[in-house]
Amino acid sequence: MTADDTAQDLSASQLRFVAHVPFTAADLAAAKRYARMLARTLESFPAVDVAEATVSEEGDLSIHYRLICDRKLDDGRRCVLSADHETPCSARRRQPINQRRF
Repeated sequence: MTADDTAQDLSASQLRFVAHVPFTAADLAAAKRYARMLARTLESFPAVDVAEATVSEEGDLSIHYRLICDRKLDDGRRCVLSADHETPCSARRRQPINQRRF
């Protein structure tokens, strides 16, 4: 049995849950940015599926706005950009200018 087989067995036997953590934002665009930041801070935990992260308005939890694109790329990897990006899909997030190494 490989490590991939073990990971698939574990995920198949576990239930999935969604944590609802209310926060305030000026508008939907700001809420999406904030929720993406929250999701990205948790992506190092193997049980967290950042690609499936969504945000909803508190008064209407039936409408979920996807945060991450997650399209499958030609090389088999997934796009990690925001769901509403206008640039070509990418498997690597772009670093903000103030965090780039020169």
